Amino acid sequence: MLWAGINASFDRSQGAFSLTVRSATVRSAIGLDVLFVIDGLGAGGAERSLAELLGPLVERGHRPVIARFHDRGTGVEVEVRAAGHEVVAVPGRGALTRARMLRRLMRERRPDLVHSTLFAANLATRLALAGSSTPLLTSLVSTNYDATRRAGPVAGRRITAVQWVDRITAKRVDHFHAISEAVASDAARNLDIAAERMTVITRGRDRDRLGHPGDARRARVRDALGIAADAPVVLTTGREEHAKGHVHLVRATSILLDRHPDAVVLVAGRRGAASVAIDEAAKEAGVGASLRRLGHREDIGDLLSAADVFAFPSLWEGLGGATLEAMAMGLPVVASDLPVLRETLEPDGCARFVAPADPAALAHALAALIADPAARQTMGEAGRTRFESHHRQEVVAAAMIDLLEAVAGGGRRSAGHGGPPCDVHGSERSRRAATRSSPARNSSARSRRNPGSSGG
Repeated sequence: MLWAGINASFDRSQGAFSLTVRSATVRSAIGLDVLFVIDGLGAGGAERSLAELLGPLVERGHRPVIARFHDRGTGVEVEVRAAGHEVVAVPGRGALTRARMLRRLMRERRPDLVHSTLFAANLATRLALAGSSTPLLTSLVSTNYDATRRAGPVAGRRITAVQWVDRITAKRVDHFHAISEAVASDAARNLDIAAERMTVITRGRDRDRLGHPGDARRARVRDALGIAADAPVVLTTGREEHAKGHVHLVRATSILLDRHPDAVVLVAGRRGAASVAIDEAAKEAGVGASLRRLGHREDIGDLLSAADVFAFPSLWEGLGGATLEAMAMGLPVVASDLPVLRETLEPDGCARFVAPADPAALAHALAALIADPAARQTMGEAGRTRFESHHRQEVVAAAMIDLLEAVAGGGRRSAGHGGPPCDVHGSERSRRAATRSSPARNSSARSRRNPGSSGG
């Protein structure tokens, strides 16, 4: 599509963005060929978000193809293929080999737009498109280079090297999509990406996939899990990786059991790099059968229906997609006090926040909510309301497709970044959520580019 420009404004009285695109030639009338490149189609948030974007993209007349590097075995790939979407396996190992394979694929398919997600896919795609005029949109999905991450199990010097490569190759990207203000700030500070090259659009989730909570569903799922009807149940979801903070939840479980001996803590997610540490922590804490590690599960909606509280003890996040599912199902959340989680959860009282990596604080917050059904109900209702107003998949998908079309047509240089996070609302006037910095927002957008500024 050939665009004459993009105009956006934030209506503070309505708390909503509106986007107007002036087009010279409406290319989307005949549809776009969009190539999505991603590391794999596993069970992560980025993978889930891509899977749930494909259907609306086809409904708008576009033709997506997904190129992935790894066969994860579990996750969304079966679902994507079953829906009739084409998935191409990219052979080889290493960025250069994958870049060659991608370049060959791009020559064969001649996509109107390439979209990449996750570091390995981002790097290989940028190399593949070197010297090409095909537009590239990259989704930024995590705070990759903050201090907490540098203090994790991956050596700081390795992260610095990755950051250098990321910063240099990012120059090939035409436009960036950031899933939160926190991610956009991280990218501006650590990758030197100008504010006008980024658009913040939050994530959404498919309400129909999760279903709806109810007494009968709760009883059925608990019965299948062998959990008593009146037992307090805490749930967390996510692969067993250091970033998810499962070790701290395991240690918190031991403290929680002192106040609620019948409590059950469910951990749903496949094994990962932190699994051995979780094994050891569970043994040391002596939590026994009160901690149940369920492995990868497709029935997340059922598990959420069976739970009383959702725990999210992450050490870093890009948005916290699992909390969207908890909000959709009316579960109160106890989360690490991270800026991005306050951005997602705080405005409507959806969560209580505790210091990251603090098992005692986590246990006390969980215990307090278990003992307070009225607070759980109030927080759960607030979460449902926020989900409906900010994170319904059809609204978020429409905003993402608007951005894809704009970047494919050359509107990327006008597309901007600004406004409060998560301003993707359900009304028709605010369906288009790709935003542009207004004069009132320019100072804050500029400050994101300067690591030393107070606005960062």
